[in-house]
Amino acid sequence: MTPTIILLLLCALLFVVSCGIYFHLRRSTARHAPQNLLEIIQRLKATKAQWPAIMTALNPRNDKKIQELLIELRGPHMFAPHTALNLMENACRSLGQGANDSRAVLRTACESMKKVTRFGE
Repeated sequence: MTPTIILLLLCALLFVVSCGIYFHLRRSTARHAPQNLLEIIQRLKATKAQWPAIMTALNPRNDKKIQELLIELRGPHMFAPHTALNLMENACRSLGQGANDSRAVLRTACESMKKVTRFGE
């Protein structure tokens, strides 16, 4: 075999493998199962993650709505990301089995962030 044929075969193989990876990733959605999302949030808390890591972990496919919700959460918690992670963790737990996507969890966290409660309630 000539080097040109070998190179063409390698390019074809690389193309097939990359297409397979692309379609595999495309099938997996940006929505996490509640338990998986809870585990991701707990891992982020344990590593004391900052906002760039949080954004990447919770929005791996750059979903626009998820990005907006994360930015809304980041606003008042810019310098205390652990507080926003606590809100997300509580939202994940409060939704329980009923939540099957990160949008619902982030929406619930944003809503709970806006509530004002008195101490002890």
